[in-house]
Amino acid sequence: MSNFSEILKYLRNRSNLTQEELASKLKISKSSISMYERGQREPDFELLELIADFFNVDMNFLLGENDNLKNLDKLCMHLGYCRQNKISSFIDKYFQLDDSDRNAVNTLIDGLSKADKYKEKKKEKAI
Repeated sequence: MSNFSEILKYLRNRSNLTQEELASKLKISKSSISMYERGQREPDFELLELIADFFNVDMNFLLGENDNLKNLDKLCMHLGYCRQNKISSFIDKYFQLDDSDRNAVNTLIDGLSKADKYKEKKKEKAI
């Protein structure tokens, strides 16, 4: 659940909810939300399902196991951004795209990744 804390905070902020408001809606304590967002604690499976349902996302997205999120990580690396600091901005822009444009971005990212692998192999051969 390495990305869960970031994703929960992103979803909460995108919904314009305070930690206290989200906690109330999920019927848990504000301190639990705070600990989840700081990565100090992880929710059990039932609460994960409740959070996913509340934000209308699938569990893979919530846990950071979504291919779209992995592609965002790759894009951030290529652009020199740290995902920790820029996740909200990138996710907002990325998910505002329609499926066709998202697929184009994914293709671009895959191409950049392959180019990096090629550069690394070329460097290894030169040595």
